[in-house]
Amino acid sequence: MKIEMRWSRGARWTAIVILAVLGMLPMAGCGGSSPESADSEDQAGQADGAPTDGATDSTSAKPVPGSRTAQLSTGKTVNGIPYDVFFDNPLEVARTEGTVAAATPILPTPGETLSPKTEPTTDPDDAPREKVDWEATISMDVIVAELKDIRNLMNRVMQSVRSYNLGYMEMEVPSGMLVAMAALIERHPGEVSWKAHAGQLRDLAVVIGEKSTEKGKTVFEATRPAFEQMIDILDGSPPADLPKADERTPFGAIVETSLLMKRIDVADKFFRENGQEAAFKSSADQIKHEAAILAALSEMCMDSSYEYAEDPAYVDYSRVMRNGSQQIVRAVEADDFVSFEKGMVIVQKACTDCHGVFRDQE
Repeated sequence: MKIEMRWSRGARWTAIVILAVLGMLPMAGCGGSSPESADSEDQAGQADGAPTDGATDSTSAKPVPGSRTAQLSTGKTVNGIPYDVFFDNPLEVARTEGTVAAATPILPTPGETLSPKTEPTTDPDDAPREKVDWEATISMDVIVAELKDIRNLMNRVMQSVRSYNLGYMEMEVPSGMLVAMAALIERHPGEVSWKAHAGQLRDLAVVIGEKSTEKGKTVFEATRPAFEQMIDILDGSPPADLPKADERTPFGAIVETSLLMKRIDVADKFFRENGQEAAFKSSADQIKHEAAILAALSEMCMDSSYEYAEDPAYVDYSRVMRNGSQQIVRAVEADDFVSFEKGMVIVQKACTDCHGVFRDQE
């Protein structure tokens, strides 16, 4: 017997609703967490995978394929930064760009490395001192050698009116350095035969610098007597009629910062032109001389008689430059080219950063 089952319209809709409800139950149950709990689990997962305090394993964080970090990284990092991003040759960057990346590992320690936007930190123990150990900063032999170079240049220029007219513009920096070196001799514990007349030499150098500012016979003849008296002192035969000089006139009263900076620029340019290892070997004596002069001038810039000596940033820049210059001196003495390169980077960065802040104010 054939049995025919018939569904009423109401029964059919009831069955459909029941089946739909049963079909939705697994969807709500799979995964079994609300959005809030899912977020919590994600955060917990991140916390579990994050490095703990003191962790030093830089390989725990894997770069995402295709990202810039993944393209640069070789697996080696410095403080979490891919090693590949650092310059292979920071010295070359200093020569071509004029500045060095702050991340370069051979720069001075924090507090010594400054940039125009860095707040300087000056240790009270490192504050400019009234009494400086000049003997440790520059030897008397270097001072005398610098004076010899100055004398030779001035002697060439002061031979005649014609030679003076051709070369008087070369006199500005040498005359300023003559003042500075004579003032240093007054303060230096080392000896030179005419040291008792260093103050008079200093004053004669001031006269030479003030008068040799333009060409012409009148100016030449006004400058010539002071030049000849300077030569007499350096030869050990000071004129008897020279006026007595004041002792230890403050640096800031006799030589302008701008002249010191021009001589510093000469040294910096010399380092840039002789920064290769071959030049380091062949020009070792001159490199050492320039570095010692640079150290002395950097120390002089911190003298309280100069306007910017009250600015902590300026003092820090000068101190960094002095320390870098002294490192170059030690590198030459030890025949250590790597240390020389490091010293050069320190000096050049300090010089560049300082100019970025103070040059426009001079």
